[in-house]
Amino acid sequence: MQRNALVTLTLVALGTLSVGCWLTPTYDTPVIEGDDVRMEPPGSDEDFRAAGERGEAYVLALETSRDANGWVSDTVEGMGEIVRTLNGYPEDSRDGDWRVYGPHEDEDNRELSWLVRISGDTGGSSVEIYVGKSGAQDATDMDLVLWGDVAVAKSARNGGFAIDFDAYSRHPELREHDRDAEVLTGTIYVDFARDVDTRYKRVDIEFDGVTVDDGEALVDFDGETYAFYRGPRGEGTFHLGARSSFEDEGWSGPETERMELDVRWDSAHAGRARGRILQSRSEGDLPFGDVELHECFEARGALTWRFLTEAYAQHEVSGYNFGSEKSCVFEEAELDVTE
Repeated sequence: MQRNALVTLTLVALGTLSVGCWLTPTYDTPVIEGDDVRMEPPGSDEDFRAAGERGEAYVLALETSRDANGWVSDTVEGMGEIVRTLNGYPEDSRDGDWRVYGPHEDEDNRELSWLVRISGDTGGSSVEIYVGKSGAQDATDMDLVLWGDVAVAKSARNGGFAIDFDAYSRHPELREHDRDAEVLTGTIYVDFARDVDTRYKRVDIEFDGVTVDDGEALVDFDGETYAFYRGPRGEGTFHLGARSSFEDEGWSGPETERMELDVRWDSAHAGRARGRILQSRSEGDLPFGDVELHECFEARGALTWRFLTEAYAQHEVSGYNFGSEKSCVFEEAELDVTE
């Protein structure tokens, strides 16, 4: 999901604004940390080969969360580096409680200028990153492309950030070093809550008008959510949804269907997963109707039961469906419970 573009955005802003003599930091505003927003379903930190055969829905949850972690954690770490660095510099101006750095001209001589606004104290902070055309005078002449905040109280940390890809796309100069990146629209919102003294963490990614076009396929995330929850003892849930054609996977033709994935696990990491590809009455061209894949797994992730919609299972290897649903630690209805 445009990982290179997001990293480039934060690092270019950092390089452009980190000018002048280094000073002893006079500000100590906290920043969002990578661990705040990193999603960690069961198996994320385990040896894949040690668990035996794992289900396809289970593996998809791992791969999707790993991919999202890349651009989410890289983005917040880039934002954090900007704040930590600018904490050591005097601001160019003040706007109420905001420290304002910039506008500064782009150091790579592109027709761009940058501005960063920071506010807060040791209990929390907010940051805004703007990009505009060369010669911009203030934030009103620029686009707000990335913003976030964090609040810290004892062991509790919460906050989030957002990225406006429409604003990003209005400045094609930003893509000069990333010409093969996907084209995105819309805004992504990432919210988190975390307790550093327990395992509790919640990460929600909401997509507003977001589409991703890599030149081969268009994926529509508008109105969808990635949601990760982990309770204080390690139990948790994971959900994602998207709309696309699954022609490359061999499940359908060129029409669009909705894909959703839900996983739930207990404190020992045993659980249940469900993957579905669903077509509406007016869309979709799945050959045998909706696809449903159900899986249950033990603590190390090894499959104990798997069931794929029979019409599709017949096209898989012999014996694809196996095991007993009685091995599941959760009922299917529990996948739909929101923590």
